Amino acid sequence: MSDYILFLPSWYPSKNLPLDGNFIQRHAEVIAKNQHIIVLYVMAADKDEMHMQQVSPNYTEVLITFEKSKFPLVKYVQYYKHYLNGFNKIVEQHGNPRFCHVHVIWFSGLFAWWLQYKKNIPYIVSEHWSVLLSENIKKLSSLKLFAIRKVLNNAQAVTAVSNHLSESIQLLTHTPVSVVSNVVDDIFFNQKAQQKFEKFTFICVSNFAKLKRIPQIIQSFENAVKSGLDANLILIGEEGGDKHICRDLAQHSIASHRISILPEINKNEMASLMSKCHALISFSEYETQGITVLESLAVGNPVITSDILPFNTYIDSSKGMLVHTTEELTVAMKSLCENYTQFQPEMISKWVSERYSSEHIGNQFLTIYQQLD
Repeated sequence: MSDYILFLPSWYPSKNLPLDGNFIQRHAEVIAKNQHIIVLYVMAADKDEMHMQQVSPNYTEVLITFEKSKFPLVKYVQYYKHYLNGFNKIVEQHGNPRFCHVHVIWFSGLFAWWLQYKKNIPYIVSEHWSVLLSENIKKLSSLKLFAIRKVLNNAQAVTAVSNHLSESIQLLTHTPVSVVSNVVDDIFFNQKAQQKFEKFTFICVSNFAKLKRIPQIIQSFENAVKSGLDANLILIGEEGGDKHICRDLAQHSIASHRISILPEINKNEMASLMSKCHALISFSEYETQGITVLESLAVGNPVITSDILPFNTYIDSSKGMLVHTTEELTVAMKSLCENYTQFQPEMISKWVSERYSSEHIGNQFLTIYQQLD
């Protein structure tokens, strides 16, 4: 048996979706510092292709796309076929892996389960999927939930990126579920010397999905400006969701000259932009973890977040403010701006580094891996 670990992510950055599952890619980057990993990622796209590239001496990517059928059952057969083709190509060159590491159970977890059954290759699961939160589990069909339970119960270990997700998944399986967070990239810890914008600036980073409630943020910001707030608001993220609605709201707002809506940018640019801003706003209905909140804290900036899990387990008066309603959000924007000097950037950043840095997350996974060998 070879010495590599086969990464099986259900989400992963690709040419078509460069930011999809980038937090899983960060896990891969961290683990590859100490372990040999090969990523096998299969996704439906517009044509059949296979790309293999050596990212670093310990880190190889095998990315497969296929032209999917419009029939669901056929699509699943296609997934299985291309996973198997990719796996066989890897085994030809490297032999069987020590074990598989699944990231997001649906759909790659099913293939890992099959590999364990047919080839006696064990697997672990790291979960990021908000659908597995206890409040969202009803969205799954009974058949899909049955399969997910089977995959979880046969895993050698299961991790989740937050306590809330861990507790929710534990209701589905007898396998113990531990918490291993997403990684806050090291670059966010190296931005604290950046010069702030001259005018107080809030930033909100999202995919503009409805659950992020970005139109409500715009309305709250407009109301705060009406009542005397002297600040700017930057909304940034990929196209889709409510972004077109937000553009229209911003254009017709009395605070339009204070609202900027920007396209998605890479992590280096994001770290620099965050550090120039003063605070981040997240007003989601629910979150699995909310990595952008942690990134804001990493650069030393406080946050305003909705009073939900997991934020209400660690956001206190030293890191920002929790809110329930748009009215509270309006008040919080003004209050945070007026009391900004009470926050201590070095202390905020240190708190994140001790819990979510690449070194900390890498050591957690290394401990899990050593227990499997």
